[in-house]
Amino acid sequence: MAAPRIAWALVLLGGCLSPAAAAEREDAFDFFAEEAKVLTASRRVQTVRESPVVVEVITAEDIKNSGVVNIWDLLRFRAGMDVFEMHNSLSGRRSVVSTRGLSGDFVDELQVLVDGRSVYEPVQSGVGWENLPVQLQDIERIEIVRGPNAVLYGSNSAEGVINIITKAPAKNSVSVRQTLGSLETRITEAAVESAHDAYGYRFSHTYKSNGGFPKETGGTANDFYFANNTNLRGYWRLRPDTRLELESGGSWTTNGLAMANDSKHTHRTYFNSLKLRHEQSADADLEARVSHSDTYMRMFPGDPVPFGLRFQQWDMDAMQQLGWLDGRMHTSVGFNYRHASMRSDQIFAGNPYQENRVVRGFVHDSFKFTDKLSFIAGVSAEHSDTGGWSPAVQAAAVLDPWTGHTFRASYAQANTIPSPTKKYANFMLTSGSQLVGNPGMVPDHLTSYEVAYIGSWLDRKLIPEVDLYYMTVTHKTEVGVTAPGLMVLRPDNDNNVIARGAEFKLRYDLAKGSNLYVNYTRQILTDVKWDEGLRQGVPVNKVNLGGVARLWGKLSASVNAGYKDGYRTTYTATMASDNQPAYWRLDAGLVYDPTPSLELFCSGQNLIIPRHREFNDSLMVPRTFYGGAAYKFGGS
Repeated sequence: MAAPRIAWALVLLGGCLSPAAAAEREDAFDFFAEEAKVLTASRRVQTVRESPVVVEVITAEDIKNSGVVNIWDLLRFRAGMDVFEMHNSLSGRRSVVSTRGLSGDFVDELQVLVDGRSVYEPVQSGVGWENLPVQLQDIERIEIVRGPNAVLYGSNSAEGVINIITKAPAKNSVSVRQTLGSLETRITEAAVESAHDAYGYRFSHTYKSNGGFPKETGGTANDFYFANNTNLRGYWRLRPDTRLELESGGSWTTNGLAMANDSKHTHRTYFNSLKLRHEQSADADLEARVSHSDTYMRMFPGDPVPFGLRFQQWDMDAMQQLGWLDGRMHTSVGFNYRHASMRSDQIFAGNPYQENRVVRGFVHDSFKFTDKLSFIAGVSAEHSDTGGWSPAVQAAAVLDPWTGHTFRASYAQANTIPSPTKKYANFMLTSGSQLVGNPGMVPDHLTSYEVAYIGSWLDRKLIPEVDLYYMTVTHKTEVGVTAPGLMVLRPDNDNNVIARGAEFKLRYDLAKGSNLYVNYTRQILTDVKWDEGLRQGVPVNKVNLGGVARLWGKLSASVNAGYKDGYRTTYTATMASDNQPAYWRLDAGLVYDPTPSLELFCSGQNLIIPRHREFNDSLMVPRTFYGGAAYKFGGS
């Protein structure tokens, strides 16, 4: 029944374009080229077709039309992405996001940035998406790089890079937004901003709460959630060619842990970043940044000895960009230094203070050999306390034999350094289980081969894209178990993995602000240690389709539907209850803008089935509904 419902939804979406919307049709290539500008792929502005890696953009308009309330749900229907809703009992995390099949409880191969600043947490190896100090109302765009980009972003970028870019300050305005919905969801957002030639600022705050997911066996789990996020982004133009940018804020979250009725997890994050950009000439820029983050976690406050963790990180970055040969060559040279320190009497029992220093230098160059052929190459060298020396390599050739048709072939090597937890942990998880670090851990090493095509057909309104990849990972980190008696969990590097797959995307631009899309992902993993576990841990086939359309002037509708093959929710268990059957998910939203200042919206998620499980916990992802209004005072 799911597929017919989705088909009817897409027919209605495509067929309800009003004459007014159709009259706004523009040259499709103009707004395709505008949306295709990216920054993350090469750390400079370029089009998607010039990029040495696969990159996709989620715009502020996409976010508005989607109706989602969580950042990770913006990534759910994208090619090559794996998104699983979960409420992990130990970390308090509420989602797992990965790409190209390398998933798990803690994803340490995917780098996540906010305005170029890393928010990856090396203590737990991954990203706590619910704890990110960024809000949906602040996001201007999200750039998704699939595949290794360690030359530019360092270790832990073997799967790819996700860069969340926030809105720059705009004209004087105040905006408020209120959302109400299922699971006792309450979201209140507010922002004030001002922009002038010499200076500008945007200050925002979001409060969010919900009552948590239902249990698989009935009833409600103890996984409530309360969060406050605050952000400040400002700039000061010191000279016409020199600009200073400030970013500051924090995230304060408290959520219940599903493993016990009275347990909870508190997470506090504060950050500050100062960036200086100097335009030396039309072809040369110098950037320097210093940033600091401070994170505090606490679990089981009712226990005699509650769990606690303090984590701090300092980053210093500098990059020189130069243009040569009348713009045919671009060179970037950079240096990064990071100092991370962490203290936990529970995770590192007996030696509670640990630190990791990382030093890295890189050179990245692109050369337009002819008008139709470009070469990109880069190399970096990194040294860390936990991983030693870790080189990275990137090379790509981009060919445009005909206008609107681009072919790319690329090769890359990347490493994922072990976290201090994997090397030095001494953590009693329960009375019968213990996590013990392995000082002999070495970095995972990934080698990637990839070919891609981006086309343009039907007067540049139909945009197909095909990506084929083959990756090998040596020294892949796994967690071994010893039994009987005390169960000891100890990570090791004994596994080697092959990941291969295909990603296909097709988008058709109906008119300005209206489009239909479909994407298909096939990903297959094999490994020498747990062939059945890792291979069956992710869906082999995934299909997403949908679109957005302007209906009758000021009303817009969006539909996103996704299918996943069945998969195993744990890598090691073989019980039938750990097998998640294939399922469809359907999300839809409506947005009505009666005036430029007022927005009314409603949305529904997981509309096909009342509830389903996505990860190895006992909680079910339910059908949910949201609605609300937003109003803006002042501005343009």
